[in-house]
Amino acid sequence: MNELVSVIIPTYNRADFLPQTIQSILNQTYQDWELIVVDDGSKDITEDIVDGFKAKDRKIEYFYQVNKGAGAARNSGIRKSSGNYIAFLDSDDEWLPEKLERQVDFMRNNPEYDFCYTADKVVSSDNQVRIKRYRNIADLSSIKLAGIGIGVPSSHLYKRDVFERRWVV
Repeated sequence: MNELVSVIIPTYNRADFLPQTIQSILNQTYQDWELIVVDDGSKDITEDIVDGFKAKDRKIEYFYQVNKGAGAARNSGIRKSSGNYIAFLDSDDEWLPEKLERQVDFMRNNPEYDFCYTADKVVSSDNQVRIKRYRNIADLSSIKLAGIGIGVPSSHLYKRDVFERRWVV
C-alpha cells in the first residue's frame, strides 16, 4: 500500500539550483508523492522554472507568498499538503533516488517513530565532499536531550500528525 508523501520546497531566489532539486524528486523510486513549491517572494525566474516542470508532471504545485522566511514557507506548504508524510527539501539540495522509498519503508516497519532522517553530505561546486554527517537512531534521545539539531531539514520524513499534534501551522 502506497502512502502519499508531501514534499515541500521553500525557495527564495534559487532559480540556479531549483531544476536539479526538482529533478531529484522526479527521479525517486517511490512515486507516490506530491510536490509543493512555496516561493517565498523570489525576484528571479523561479515561477517559470516550476511551470516548466508542472507542464510535465501534474503532481507539482506552485504557490507564491510575500517573503516571510523559510520557516513560514514550510508552514504554508504543510497547510497546503495532503500527504500521510511530510518531507522538506531545501531548494539548493538534492535527494538520492531511493531516499523516499527507504524512509517510507522504515516508517511502515517502525510505527513507534514520528520521524526518521538520513545521513547528509555537503558537496562543493567542484564536486568535492566537504562535510558528511551521520547519526544513528540510537543517538536520537541523547541528541534531543542535548538540544542538538538532527541533520538538515532535507533529510527528514515526518508523519503528518506530528504537526497536527504538536504545532499549529
